[in-house]
Amino acid sequence: MKIKAAATFVYGVFLVIGGVMGHIKADSLVSLIMGLLFGVLAMTSAIGMYKQTVLGYFSGIGLTAFLLLFFCFRLWKTGAFMPAGVVIILSVLVLGVLLRNTHNEKVETI
Repeated sequence: MKIKAAATFVYGVFLVIGGVMGHIKADSLVSLIMGLLFGVLAMTSAIGMYKQTVLGYFSGIGLTAFLLLFFCFRLWKTGAFMPAGVVIILSVLVLGVLLRNTHNEKVETI
């Protein structure tokens, strides 16, 4: 479970960095707010995963899946690879790690 927590935490850090970069490059306050919000939520999910809670694990999967779908729509709508393509690639990698079946994982209820 620790590799899943680490991957999700790093994903959250990248989301925060992306939000800050979006704010700096495009002067987008929405990018900053959403990057910070989703980054902190991902890092919080990672902490829950590290503590082996079901809520942390499933919130991480839900958050990553939501961002994957959202940025697929953004890529389709705008055709611009940045930032949608990067978030899509990161989301697919993190979802792959989260959904990977590992044996002997202990998960406590909430």
